[in-house]
Amino acid sequence: MLLFNLNRVVAIKGEKKSKAAILEAGVPYQTYLRMMKNKASFVTADILERLCLALKCTPNDLYQWIPSANAPENHPLEAMKYEGPDLHTKLASMSVAEIDALRKLMEGK
Repeated sequence: MLLFNLNRVVAIKGEKKSKAAILEAGVPYQTYLRMMKNKASFVTADILERLCLALKCTPNDLYQWIPSANAPENHPLEAMKYEGPDLHTKLASMSVAEIDALRKLMEGK
């Protein structure tokens, strides 16, 4: 099953910043709310483009794939498979020392 998952990208980017960018990009507020509640029945190409431009992401970032029981192995959709908690959740569970070590690693120190 292919799912639209705006919540994941918004959580990574920060909710206030993302919401402002999405609305400034011309996505109607009611559409934004439906998408955040996973109640949007479809997403037009225009809205998808606006979201990608506002959030600096690709359509693949906004969709995730949950394979059905009869899904073929090694399918290209595997790249969109959900692999557990997102980075935000993982960081929230780390100690301050672990986060500091990760920051230093990212800075090349």
